[in-house]
Amino acid sequence: MWRTFASRGLAAVVTLLLAALSVQAAYRWADEEDGNKVMAGLKKFQFLIGNWRASSQIADGQSTGTVENLTWQWHFAIDEPPALKVKVEDGDYLAGALLRYDPEEDEYLLVADRVVEGEKVNGKPKTETVVYEGKSEPSEVDPKVNVLSMTRKIPGSSAQERITLKTREKHHYIFQLDSRRTSKLQFRPVKIFSTTREGESIAKLEEAVQGPICFISGGLGTSTYSYKGKTYYFCCSGCLETFKDDPEKWIADAAKKEQKK
Repeated sequence: MWRTFASRGLAAVVTLLLAALSVQAAYRWADEEDGNKVMAGLKKFQFLIGNWRASSQIADGQSTGTVENLTWQWHFAIDEPPALKVKVEDGDYLAGALLRYDPEEDEYLLVADRVVEGEKVNGKPKTETVVYEGKSEPSEVDPKVNVLSMTRKIPGSSAQERITLKTREKHHYIFQLDSRRTSKLQFRPVKIFSTTREGESIAKLEEAVQGPICFISGGLGTSTYSYKGKTYYFCCSGCLETFKDDPEKWIADAAKKEQKK
C-alpha cells in the first residue's frame, strides 16, 4: 500500500508522513482500488465529521476548567491518500492532526501537531510534528465500545506516549493521553478529554443512512453546491473544496462505481 512507495522501513514511513502535511506529498498512491480501501478504513470514523467541544481533566480526575473547540473534516490533497483532518482551536495538547489508514497493515496513523508546553513562536504556541500508530479494536471490557489505540516512542528515551480514542455513541467520544517510562511498565493516564458534538441531535445523526448523502464520502450531506444545473450534497468543507477543484473527475468516478454495482 502507500507505505511501500519509498521503503517499508518505519523511518521512511515517518519521513513520508511528515511530508504529507504539506500540499505536495512525497509519494503517490497506486490506483483507485487502493484509494477505496483507505476510504473504507477511514469511514469507520465518518461520524467525527463536524464540530465538537472538549472538556479536559487531569489524571486525578480534577477538571482543568478549559474547553476546546474541534472541527473534523475529510482531507484530500494532490498525490496523497485521503485522510481525516482535525483542527483544534487553542488546544493545550494538539493544534491539529491527520488520521490516516494503512489497509495492508490494518493500522491507523495519527500525524499530529503536538503543542510544546511552555514554548511560543511569534506569540503562538510552538508545535512539533509527531506520529502515533496502532489499531482499532473492540474494548475488552465492553465489546460495544470501539477503541483506537496509537502509540509513539519518545525520542532519546525509553518512554512512550499513547493516544486512545474511545467511541460508543455517535454524539460523544473520549480522547485520552497516557504515558509510561518504559515498555515494561503500564500506561498511566495523563489527561482525558470528554468530547461532545455541537449543534446536532442524536436523531439527525441516525438519519445519515437515509440521506442526503455526501457525494464524496457517502456520509450525511449537510451543505449543497450546484454544478451544471445539478445539486450535490457534501458533509464538510474538505469534500466540497475537493469537488470544486475537479468536479468532472468526481462525477466520472461516481459513474464508474454505479456501473460496477
